[in-house]
Amino acid sequence: MKKIQTVILLCLLLASLCACESRQLNQQDPQPVVGESVESVQPEETEETQPSIPENAPAFYQTIQRVDEQRVFSLSTAQDLHDLSAWIAQGEETADCIFVLQNDINLENEPFTPIGTSDHPFRGTFLGQGYTVSGLNVVEGRYDEVAGFFGSIRGYARLYDLNVTGTVSGFKNVGGFVGTAGGEEGPDGVTYSSIENCSFTGTVHGITSDIGGFVGNAGNISILNCVADAEVCGQENVGGFVGCLGMDSNIENSLSMGTVIADSRESLLAQTDFSTPDNWGDQSAEGAINLRFIGGFAGMNMGTLRNCLSMGAVKTMKVAITVGGFVGYEYGEDIDCYYFMDYNAHWKAGYPVGDNASMTAQGLYYNEVNKEENFPAWDFQSYWEMGETHPVPRKRQPIGLDFFTGSSLEEGRSLSSSSNGAGYQS
Repeated sequence: MKKIQTVILLCLLLASLCACESRQLNQQDPQPVVGESVESVQPEETEETQPSIPENAPAFYQTIQRVDEQRVFSLSTAQDLHDLSAWIAQGEETADCIFVLQNDINLENEPFTPIGTSDHPFRGTFLGQGYTVSGLNVVEGRYDEVAGFFGSIRGYARLYDLNVTGTVSGFKNVGGFVGTAGGEEGPDGVTYSSIENCSFTGTVHGITSDIGGFVGNAGNISILNCVADAEVCGQENVGGFVGCLGMDSNIENSLSMGTVIADSRESLLAQTDFSTPDNWGDQSAEGAINLRFIGGFAGMNMGTLRNCLSMGAVKTMKVAITVGGFVGYEYGEDIDCYYFMDYNAHWKAGYPVGDNASMTAQGLYYNEVNKEENFPAWDFQSYWEMGETHPVPRKRQPIGLDFFTGSSLEEGRSLSSSSNGAGYQS
């Protein structure tokens, strides 16, 4: 009996061993054996994909970076500037964009459409890094459209350290650097735009109103350390630097040069190839707009001008009213401002109008304007330096991209204590 049991056990053991070996040799069976663990297969690692480029995006979109939730683009060619203009005109929102100029650019006098329109303004940040855009040629023949290198900037737009040279022509809201500029009212209150350490050199030809060598019409804005060296033509609200500066706005430590010419709109229109607009208005003597509000620095000022200088001449080709060597129509205030008497001794400084107006600009002659002691309130360490014949704004270290990363402020710069806090000071 024991022998039989032993034989049975041996047979069972042999059968078990055979089954085990058979299972190990069978490589085709995909099913795991119950009770055995199976390693999970991990997917292969892949490189992180780059952000996709939107369809029909301009070529400069290839340079996109992300910095503190903002889109940063580099601009280095004339085509980049043309593309930026077209991109915004098509309705692209730029409030979250920073554009960084990488070098000087010559537009070669090719027709240029302003960056930002009345319907689609520029709302972002433009870092010029001290470079120059030359050969600008803006000819805006539409009566209701703005004209300038930047046509319209709004919201919290910020323009820094850019020089522009060339010619700009348009009907109204015409400026060499910006046609119309300012903040705007939003759900969280008013936003303020700012322009700092920029310049325009060339010709600004307007026909009706709000024509300025640097900016045509500006409101809710701070402009600091800027220069306009331009021949400026227009009929109403015409200034060597700004045509009309609105309330809650300030221009500080800025200079205008060149000649301001006031003429009738018929004469100014005849000097262009523009068509007479359908909404031109009444052309009778009673309905015609007068030549008025003409100034060496500002045509009409309803804001604050501080530490500013006008070195240009003011000329009127027809009988004009409210013409000043510094400001034509003063409804705001100017503080420690000056204008060149050799060219403008026949004009008063300006015409204060209204209870809040404060006109204190002083005229200085050739042998006075070249001496620092005649500008006692001016800061010749941080903002100004004496040129060969008169003070000029001191060039400052351009603001770089790192200014917006939150790492640190640029050396020598801190937030300004200006009334709207939009600018910078040392």
